[in-house]
Amino acid sequence: MQCRVSWLVLLALLAWMIGLSVGTFADGIIIPDFPDRGWLSIVYHDVEVTIRDGVVTTHVDQMFRNDTGRDLEGQYVFPLPIGAVVSSFTMWVDEEALEARILDADEARAIYEDYVRRAIDPALLEYVGRGALSARIFPIPARGERRIEITYSELLGAEGGTYRYRYPLDTERFSARPIERVTISVDVQTTAPLSAVYSPTHDLSIVRASETAATGLYEDESVLPAQDFLLYYSVKAEAMGMTMLTYRVPGEDGTFLLIVTPPELAASAATIPKDLVLVLDSSGSMSGQKIEQAKEALRFILENLNSGDRFAVIGFSDYSTALQTELVPVSAASVAQATGWVSGIGAGGMTNIDDALALAFSLFEANERPRFLIFLTDGEPTVGEVDPVTIAEHALAANAADARMFVFGVGNDVNTVLLDQLAQENRGTTTYVQSGENLEVALSNFYRKIASPVLADTVLVIDGVQVFDIYPVVLPDVFRGTQLLVLGRY
Repeated sequence: MQCRVSWLVLLALLAWMIGLSVGTFADGIIIPDFPDRGWLSIVYHDVEVTIRDGVVTTHVDQMFRNDTGRDLEGQYVFPLPIGAVVSSFTMWVDEEALEARILDADEARAIYEDYVRRAIDPALLEYVGRGALSARIFPIPARGERRIEITYSELLGAEGGTYRYRYPLDTERFSARPIERVTISVDVQTTAPLSAVYSPTHDLSIVRASETAATGLYEDESVLPAQDFLLYYSVKAEAMGMTMLTYRVPGEDGTFLLIVTPPELAASAATIPKDLVLVLDSSGSMSGQKIEQAKEALRFILENLNSGDRFAVIGFSDYSTALQTELVPVSAASVAQATGWVSGIGAGGMTNIDDALALAFSLFEANERPRFLIFLTDGEPTVGEVDPVTIAEHALAANAADARMFVFGVGNDVNTVLLDQLAQENRGTTTYVQSGENLEVALSNFYRKIASPVLADTVLVIDGVQVFDIYPVVLPDVFRGTQLLVLGRY
């Protein structure tokens, strides 16, 4: 299947591929200067979600009301998925649509200050840190309303043949009173047949238009949404699937995104033996439910290692301790020893990330096997080397065997910049588990994805057209139930 998409969408896909992380979400809100809970309310919140083979466009339409007797100045903040790209932002004033240009922060601030001096109503858009955007809104008239529309694009990655879409809908803390109307409409179309479409969080009415298309609708009135909207859908891939998205301006080089989906393999199909090092943060901040869930997740991984795999386990706080001095083959005895050792880990002490990574990478050796480091932590480095830049440099230098590093950040106090850098520079990904989420489920689901590599040292050959600026430069391993994403120019 080949289709044309806009350059902004392809830019979003590149940003997603580079970003490789998931942030904390909350609904788009206007924060008044000198905020008070009762000053602003949300009249309606309508969302349209369009999904085409994992490429998602989300259109948001919100109406805010100033419930005070005076004009308000406010800051509109909308937390985006990491890597998403905004294609439009519009604020409505007296039935007139004011389109916003997307500016860098310095230019936006200078123009805004000039507008304020002249009492003109701007909708200036700027990115605010990782995974968020902000628009300065002035003024919001007394007893008046402001309508805001946003459109952004992102790419969903498949895990185990299942795609997961998340929309920030948690508004309970920010609206002065229940929202009069909330709607979310979903339109899913795929090349391969759909096997399931559902939302575990909201009462989504699903209509299956065909074996490759489905729509869904969630509606509610007078409600304060207390959780984000989640949508899952899965496809049946019986043969190698390829989708090519292209964009080209006449007379210029074109841009393409290639999505390769391996077929579903039988459980008995051969997988590639791998080397795996599990690293668990056992510092004091992990005490209680977090350490127990983490240990249960590690036991799950150990008990589901494949025949032919090799592994080692490390726990760390002020210092690091490894159960094994080298990678050991999977056997009933080695797995039983490791699960017993993990069960005995207790939480206490500080967080020495630098020392733990040095020990973990030293256990790998360069060979033809996939090499994975799974690193789980809930905090920032607090002892030993604590400078994030230096820690990242040390880790990259220590990774002589070129292992892939998969990072799990637990809770709300992790250093996301450091963890993202560690994963990205070591060809892995980051997964963030928020406070209250089940760490055991998240980690075990992740391991099911990487447990069975089906392609290692992947090489892409394209005949008949000259391609360049390929990303990623080094293609990743391909796991059962995942996809290979390649962006480039031609």
